[in-house]
Amino acid sequence: MDGQQIHKYLDAVWTVVADANRYFAASEPWALKKTDPARMESVLWTTAEVIRVVAILAQPVMPESAGKLLDLLSVPSDARDFTALDEGHALSSDTELPAPSGVFPRYVEPEAS
Repeated sequence: MDGQQIHKYLDAVWTVVADANRYFAASEPWALKKTDPARMESVLWTTAEVIRVVAILAQPVMPESAGKLLDLLSVPSDARDFTALDEGHALSSDTELPAPSGVFPRYVEPEAS
């Protein structure tokens, strides 16, 4: 296990997350809602699809959190392994999503004593 270099694997996954965050922020889907709804839908779908892939890739090291993300995207339990990373398992634009909920607890600095 020492030679697996899991940190490098996770570095690559988090790089994708950072890129997706930059894409989302730069695309400003909240502004596109008024000016270009089709583009807004594309930005939202693309971002959700990246999250789906990231959640699948993160499952080996963060199974509970990744599972929560996949639940929020309504990804079926039989489509959550590495074989589901292909385009054939991509999110469907007509999938009904549950109400959003937090995946990670908010960090609060402990008060100094």
